[in-house]
Amino acid sequence: MNRSNKPPKCSITSQSFDQSQIAADPLGNVYSPNLTTGDIDIYGANCGNLITSVNDPYGGDLDVALGPNGTFYGVGRTHVTACTRSGCTSELTDPSIFQLETAAIDSNGNVWASYYSQRGSPSLIVWLNGSAHGEIVSGYVNQNTPGDLMFDKRGRLVSLQTRFTNVYIYQCDASEAICFKPKIRKLRAASLFGSLNAANTDLQVTDYANDSVDVYSYPNLKYKYSYSNGLTSNSSVQGIAQL
Repeated sequence: MNRSNKPPKCSITSQSFDQSQIAADPLGNVYSPNLTTGDIDIYGANCGNLITSVNDPYGGDLDVALGPNGTFYGVGRTHVTACTRSGCTSELTDPSIFQLETAAIDSNGNVWASYYSQRGSPSLIVWLNGSAHGEIVSGYVNQNTPGDLMFDKRGRLVSLQTRFTNVYIYQCDASEAICFKPKIRKLRAASLFGSLNAANTDLQVTDYANDSVDVYSYPNLKYKYSYSNGLTSNSSVQGIAQL
């Protein structure tokens, strides 16, 4: 909670970002794509030391998503790569992908990714159990941009309309490659990325229009407050992760 806009507890300053989404595991370790080196850097909790850097042999990544059993996934331009701290082992891709946005892994280990198709339309794909063959998902109605992805505790897919103001909350079935019954909520300003807390009581989003982090109650997405102390003005706020 930071209703009084207190300064950050700590910071990591050795990273280079460009619309990059980060991740944090339950222990508070932070997974961050490094645009300078092309690695995924893992830092200890509370802005701790660099634990390790993992190179993605399939190309540099812009986003990171956490999977089960210590796995994490690097998201590049056209690939999603399965990794552990020991290295990266396999690549997920599809001929329909022109530009990936982000990825999320559901409770069953299925890997979902949003992307621009070769025709330029916002699209969604799922790889069952992280297998090599992906299925294009029907019923994904995001407008303008593919969207940042996350799953809530009820298994619903939450997609933040990157660079715009809508949040879509879907019911999805991975085995049928379909999403349906989207609920659409409106944010106060255009935002890039979002993160649910572990209790699923709030959604925090990076508001690039106001150089702030905006906090909303979840799932009704009622605006609560913003904080910006320690953020650089006139420089878009990028990735965010909560515990």
